[in-house]
Amino acid sequence: MSQLFNTPNQWLRDSLERADFSANALSRQLNLSAPQISRWVNDREKIPSHHLREIAVILFPQDKEYVDNLKACEEHEEQLYKTAKIFSCEEPGLADFIVLRMQEKLATVLTGELEATPRHHAMLGVRFLIAAQFAIRCAIALRESPLDALVTPENIQRHIQYPYNHFLGLLIDLGKDPQCLPLWRPPLLEFRQKAVRSLRQIARVADAPSDAHSLFIRHHAYHLLARHGDKSDMESISNRLRKDQLSLAPMERRLSLAGLSLAGHADVSAKYLEEIRSSDQMRVTNILFDAIHYGDISLDSAHASGLPRSAPLSATAHVMRHIVNVEHYGTIHAVEEQTMCDIFARYGEAPFRHPTILAHLRNSVQAPNRQLMSAQFRHFAEQVCVSNSAATTTTPSNAALLEMGNDN
Repeated sequence: MSQLFNTPNQWLRDSLERADFSANALSRQLNLSAPQISRWVNDREKIPSHHLREIAVILFPQDKEYVDNLKACEEHEEQLYKTAKIFSCEEPGLADFIVLRMQEKLATVLTGELEATPRHHAMLGVRFLIAAQFAIRCAIALRESPLDALVTPENIQRHIQYPYNHFLGLLIDLGKDPQCLPLWRPPLLEFRQKAVRSLRQIARVADAPSDAHSLFIRHHAYHLLARHGDKSDMESISNRLRKDQLSLAPMERRLSLAGLSLAGHADVSAKYLEEIRSSDQMRVTNILFDAIHYGDISLDSAHASGLPRSAPLSATAHVMRHIVNVEHYGTIHAVEEQTMCDIFARYGEAPFRHPTILAHLRNSVQAPNRQLMSAQFRHFAEQVCVSNSAATTTTPSNAALLEMGNDN
């Protein structure tokens, strides 16, 4: 397995050096043999959780949560490989290929985070690795029961929760990967065919769903088809957006436009931006989906109450992440600038005073390419930065961004 995080063994080596503490001294503190400590220090054995916590108490008590997350990442990486082996049906090398691509996706997602500290990455790594495992399990379930729906009322909340969508989309497209060997393509393309067929069945139900969850499932199916479907799916959704402009629900329009834009349709990106700017309903829908997707509110809360009462801090941070990482989100960059302006118009400066977000906002207005910003975004960003000129840019504790973003 490739190294995405520090291992517990690495932490032990670094901590002994940092504390100027010898392995022999640690063995006496733990009442364990010196050879046992040596095996941990030299990566010959993994450190059991109970001993790892005990070592943290001895060396650096403030690291207890960090080492717990490192151990959890280690265990979840092992489980990810086991789950990929089940999906691969023992096809030689396929599990390694799936895990490699999952790890690359995970690395991309983590390096794009606004708060780039090892502690923060370890905390997020646990959640992201669980999401990657869930995506593979969904693929296994669909292969074993192809008549079952890929997205259901029972799992829709997890399907729309970031970053699960990244991992499911990767699996749907993996059979088309240029590095995929011919002998690996059949099981991957079989899953793609079943996944796309399931999404089409969800999207093409003649009668409109009667409950809110089922309706959202239908909207989400259009998004996945727009982003990961076949060319015919993308053309069909594009035509639907053009012909049924007045009759489509705002959430369906928003998710379809976003899916096509992220799939690289520049003409749709311009339409997406135009609709967000010209329709208050689309502005609200855009913020609402981001708040659901990034965990500020649950799907049930959104159905019951609409937009969160307090500022959607997690959504704001992730929209800022999209703006900062323009190489990955260039097709929706202008939309995300507009989204930030709309969050500001609705919630004021509150979400932008968070040190991490404020620091990146300052960097964006000072960047050499700032002339490429929309005038509205530049004006808003400069206004926030000037009014918070005395605010610190120190990055907060590794969980603060997520904790402050939860409305429920």
